[in-house]
Amino acid sequence: MPLKVICYIFLLAAYTETVVGQNREQIDVRSEMSIIRSWNAEPLLAKIKDKRITILAEKYHDQRTPYLVKNYIVEQLLTEKEAIAFLIEGNIYEYYYVERVLDSITSLNISLFFSDVYLASHAGYNLWRLAKAEKFTNLQLYGFDYHIRNSRNVRDLLNDLRAADTSRFFSKDEMNFIEKQLLHVTNYPNGVYLSLKLLDSISFFTSKAELFYRNLAERNSYTENARHHLLHGRMWHCIFQHFADVYERSKLDSEKIFNEDFKEITKYNVRDKFLFDNLSWLIDSVVDPSLRILVSISSLHAARKFDFTKYVSKGFLPVGQRMSSRYAGEYYSVAILPGAGSRGLVLEQKNTKIKKNSLEGKLFKNKEQVQFIDLAQWCKSHGKFYMSPFLGRRYLKAKWDEYFDGVIFLHHTTANSLVTEYK
Repeated sequence: MPLKVICYIFLLAAYTETVVGQNREQIDVRSEMSIIRSWNAEPLLAKIKDKRITILAEKYHDQRTPYLVKNYIVEQLLTEKEAIAFLIEGNIYEYYYVERVLDSITSLNISLFFSDVYLASHAGYNLWRLAKAEKFTNLQLYGFDYHIRNSRNVRDLLNDLRAADTSRFFSKDEMNFIEKQLLHVTNYPNGVYLSLKLLDSISFFTSKAELFYRNLAERNSYTENARHHLLHGRMWHCIFQHFADVYERSKLDSEKIFNEDFKEITKYNVRDKFLFDNLSWLIDSVVDPSLRILVSISSLHAARKFDFTKYVSKGFLPVGQRMSSRYAGEYYSVAILPGAGSRGLVLEQKNTKIKKNSLEGKLFKNKEQVQFIDLAQWCKSHGKFYMSPFLGRRYLKAKWDEYFDGVIFLHHTTANSLVTEYK
């Protein structure tokens, strides 16, 4: 058989397998959404409507079900004519361009468009598809993560800067030097050696770029162009954050982080600092004050404190603790807890075995797929109890209303995947 024919058969088989896999995925999502839609979310929606900001915090990023529940909550609010700004622990650059990109998407496979695929596919891509399908105009979507891992993103930002009148700010040699350094590091984000001298050079350049766009925003105040320029400037701020992150990460034991060692993870305080800087910047400077804000983030970041001295590194301040200082009384935080089922992106694995005398153990007996508990009420009768809201297998005993305001318990979760369709 000719080689060309063999290659054609191989490609056809691979394509067929992909399409069948996608169709099966769509059926699974529709079935799961049907169960989620049977949940009476009114008690939680009442809490959300009582505050300007609500944090919805999943234990793991690699479970599909928490994102589908978040989508359902947003769907309910939009249907009730609430105006929503949905702020996602995802790449700020790519969420800024999400509207333009999604207009041209014809395939379910969105990995070409998003670096944080598993976050975007559920909390971003699907919500925007929902808004377009139902003609909702009252949804804004923002990322607040500073990771700009994709060299394409950096090149696009540099091209935008070159197209603007930047001669008073940057020399041609300076632009060429910084492009070479930025692209080199973004191509090797986890292993490249980053000197403090290079970090200073990047800081100097990105600060000037941010100032350039801020000046443009001031000249175009009260227009859509002002928002455009503000966000563009912030992306340059995020580029510096990204490289400062790489520099700090190089000091840590990556094997311990991979194994979910809290002490090593909480040494990595710079991530929570930068996430909060971007989140508070969006809340204070970009999002219209009339909009209700939902924040999608992991529970380790969202906790109002993390003081389990056996596991935590001294001085760790999670995003939630910083939020409670600046926005005291303005927000309601919800930890999303998995029950039985699985997690995983590429390799699927079973969830942690449920501890019988934990909150999860008690709620698991009820058999309902989605349950909401207000922790202030629960703690009045239960005091301290076991719960496992943070990544890893540990059940920790605490008075949990000091850490979160509420809990969504999912009786069964499914593993996340790189290809998904919401409706």
